[in-house]
Parts: sequence; structure tokens; C-alpha cells
Amino acid sequence: MSKPKVGIKGFGRIGRLVLGAAARSPTPSMLFAVHDPSIDIGYMVYMFTYDSTHGRFQREKFELMETPSSFPRRERAPTRLPSSTANFEISMVIISAPSADAPMFVMGVNENLY
Repeated sequence: MSKPKVGIKGFGRIGRLVLGAAARSPTPSMLFAVHDPSIDIGYMVYMFTYDSTHGRFQREKFELMETPSSFPRRERAPTRLPSSTANFEISMVIISAPSADAPMFVMGVNENLY
């Protein structure tokens, strides 16, 4: 089974934690597309690199693309994405906020129902 390709919409506390956890994993080769129109790309890099709570991110290489048109869609497009307006073939959506119309799973409570 191939590893999922992941996109993150929103680069607040949860978005940065997801990206950091995946990048620190033993095999951090999953693609991450980060979308947050309310934050400048330079500030995104700064917030991720110098997180005051979780420490400085030690990584050598970042690939920055500022526009979706520069994103190679088919071969590298995300298959998991919290929300999307692009024409990707998304197979799973994971949200970190309560939702009225999506099932909720809590680790240690009901994750076995997923």
C-alpha cells in the first residue's frame, strides 16, 4: 500500500502540529500542500520553523509553491485533504473541529468504529 499524500487547509496550531509530526516521522516522504489564504507564505515558514511551544523545527529542505497552478496535479496531488476547492480526487477528509454532519472519532473512546 502506498503512503497517502496529504494536504493541510489551515496553518494554525493543529495544521502546524500535523505537518511537524509527519515531517518528524521515520519516513517523512509524504507530500504536504499547505493552504491558508489568511497567512503570508513567509510568515507560515517562520511560524513553523520557530514554534514557541514545540521548539524549533530542524529540517534541511522546504519546497515552496505559492500558487495552485504550479502544483503538479495528477502525479503528486493529495489524496487526503481537510477541504478543497481544487479538482483533486480526494479519498478522505479529516477535520479537527466538531461537525454537525460528519462522524466524530475520539482516540481512546470510539476510534475502533472508523
